[in-house]
Order: sequence, then C-alpha cells, then structure tokens
Amino acid sequence: MAVSQPKFKRIVHVIYSGLGGHGAMLFSLLGAGLFSSSSHHVVMAGVEPPLKNYTNQLELMGLSWSYVKKRPGLDLNFYRRLSADFVKYKPDILFLNGLAALPAVFGFCLRVGRRRPLILLRESQAGHLKTRQDWILYVLSHFIVDHIVHLTAEAANGAEMKLKRLYRNQKVTVIPNGLNTDFFKREPRRTEDTIVRIGMVSRLQANKDHITLIKAFEKVQKSCSGKTFKLYIAGEGATRSRIKEEIATRRLQDSVVMCGMLDSSGVHDLMNELHLYVHASFGETMSNSIMQAMAMQLPIVASDVGGIKNMIGTQFGLLYKCRDVDMLAQQMLHIINNPNIADKYAARARHNAETAYDLQEIVKKYESLVNFD
Repeated sequence: MAVSQPKFKRIVHVIYSGLGGHGAMLFSLLGAGLFSSSSHHVVMAGVEPPLKNYTNQLELMGLSWSYVKKRPGLDLNFYRRLSADFVKYKPDILFLNGLAALPAVFGFCLRVGRRRPLILLRESQAGHLKTRQDWILYVLSHFIVDHIVHLTAEAANGAEMKLKRLYRNQKVTVIPNGLNTDFFKREPRRTEDTIVRIGMVSRLQANKDHITLIKAFEKVQKSCSGKTFKLYIAGEGATRSRIKEEIATRRLQDSVVMCGMLDSSGVHDLMNELHLYVHASFGETMSNSIMQAMAMQLPIVASDVGGIKNMIGTQFGLLYKCRDVDMLAQQMLHIINNPNIADKYAARARHNAETAYDLQEIVKKYESLVNFD
C-alpha cells in the first residue's frame, strides 16, 4: 500500500536571530503541529547571533537551522547569502516572519524562476511604526508573496488605506497570534508575601516606553507608603542602558529588577508571581506578552495605542494616554487598591485567551490558507 506524501515536503522559516515575538510565535506554531507531516528548516538572520534559547529549542524539536549574519547598515552580501540559503534548502513553502528578508526573496525568485515555492509572509509590525523603507518592502511583498497574513483587521485595513491601488486584497488574510493556554495558566504562587509585584515583558527597544513605566512606578511607591512594591522588567535590547540609567537616577535599584531575556518557562514563572501586568508601548500590532498576561489571568494596564486598545478594550484592564506618567500611576493604583475589580478583569482576560487565542485553531487557519492553493 502506497504511503501518501505531504503536499509540502519542506518548509523553510525565516526569523530574526535575536529576541523578538517572531521566534516565540514560530516555536508556538511548530509545537502545536504546524504542517507536522512536513520537514522544517529555520533560517535565523540578523545582526545578533542566534539566541541560545532558540538553538536549544530547535535541537530539542529535532529541526535543522542555519544562521545568516548581517552587518549593521546596508549589507548587500547579507541578502546574497540569505538568497543562497533559500536555494540550498529548496523549500516548498518559504514562510517569512517580517519584511526584512524580502530583498533576498526577490533575488531568490529571479534565480529559480518558475520553480519558486509558495511564499507566505506573516507581517506583524504596526503600520504607524513602519519606516519609509518598511513601506517600500511591504509594497514589494504584494507583488512577490503569495499570501500576506496580518494579525488584526485593523492592521490590514490600515495597510490598504496606505497603499490604495497597490494593495492586493486577494492576497491578504487576517490570522491572529495564538498561544498554548494549557501552558500559560495560573498556578498557586510560589511566593506568598506582602510585596505587590508588577511586571512588563518585551524587547528593550525604542517603540517600548519603559521610561514612563519607571516614572509611574516611582509615583505608585510614594503614594502607598504602607506597601512594598517590586517592578520586574524582562527582556533585552538596545535601550537596556537607558533604562538602567533611569532606574539609577531615581534610586530604584532595590525595587526594580532587570530580569534579562526569559524563555517561555521563565515568562510563565514571572507572570505567575505578578499581581499586575503593565505594557507601556508606543504601538503594537498584536502583543504576545499581553496575550500571555491574559492567559495567566492577570489584570492589565496598557497604553491607549493601536494594537493594544483593540486587545484590552474595557473588558480586560485599563488604558492610559501614551507618555502620561500621572495617568499610568493612577490606573495602576486603581487596580492595586481595588482587588475585586482586578479579579474581574483577570477572569475575563483568561476566558478571552481561551476562546480567541487557541493555538490549535490558529494552526488550522495557516494550513487551510495554503492547502487551498
């Protein structure tokens, strides 16, 4: 009896080599069985060396990987090497996470001609944070990519308004992020004390507003002299030194903890100890950290900006005006001083995570998208 062969034998995924939501989402999808009958190869590309956490996960999953290094600034050889990697691994599907690899994909398509694979782009960057170069690459994607996945209808509609006639609606699909809600689930706290624990998990980069968070945290501390507070900032990135400088300037070294980069287990364990999750950002498309906080049954205070307010609304937490230190402190205090309200937000958040972000349903949507071709 003949054994049926998978429609797509080999899938090559491209992610940034450093810390970011792309890697976390890819590992979630693969762990949930995305194209489980196919073989997978992961190309990590970027100026940062591959994260040890990524390579460890790939080895545990028995998946091959390669790294293509990029020099800071314009590096044409980077695109040539990346294109050569695509030729070498001969994918049936080329799954791009983000726009950065598109010049290499264009060169790859020219080299292989009609033998090119199906190309899928998962575009997660918020429209208002895109540079001119990003928009040029996004336009290019509408001509060389087969399927473009946006995380929200808001992001897709914003892109259509920007591109107008260049926008190829038939190529665009909305598929939200997902997560394993059985893994990200609140357990009894290991630490039972009187400390109020507040946290934020993200890359330390310019589109995150850790400085406003630190200033607001200081105000919260001063407003509640009878309570002890700890702020946990998890992540690594370019703004780490600026954040540490702000902490030192305000003499908060004893109450603000820089956690560094955390893997999924580390994020789970940190969030399990928190009483409040805060996400201070200038904009998102769809935040993995907010999803994780919801699943971990945490009340949330977050910036009232695109990509966040559509996730939080009025049901799962409180919003504050971007860069408004006083308002952020007030919203944090409202949650801290009203445990019944905090519990309601937390319960609703958990229910939403279970119904809206179920990872198995997300996997089915990706597989259906390409299997209909």
